[in-house]
Amino acid sequence: MTLVTAPDLVRAAQELLRATREDIDVDLNLAITLAEQLLAHLGQPERPVPAAMDWRPYLEADPARCDGVPCIKGTRISVDRVLEMLAAGASAYQIELDFPGLGAEDVRACIAYAREKAR
Repeated sequence: MTLVTAPDLVRAAQELLRATREDIDVDLNLAITLAEQLLAHLGQPERPVPAAMDWRPYLEADPARCDGVPCIKGTRISVDRVLEMLAAGASAYQIELDFPGLGAEDVRACIAYAREKAR
């Protein structure tokens, strides 16, 4: 038996709900299979939450650069600017495209820094 994803199950359930009684000719086996797959999907363990990233190798606050504002090491790109872009809906990939030389680790370091400072 192939396990379908939750969105597939939701779409299948929505299609069944949209049909009127006259239009419904649901195969009982299909209904049972959908129910079994939903139960199997719900029974899967949740993904573990990764440990917080150490941002220190990626970020610096040098008084000689950007008045000591935390930036990505070796750049003048501030942590605040990266967080603003994320808050505005930009993906890490979009930020990497806007700032050549930045990597996904740099963006994650900014998030880890903000998380630590928010505590």
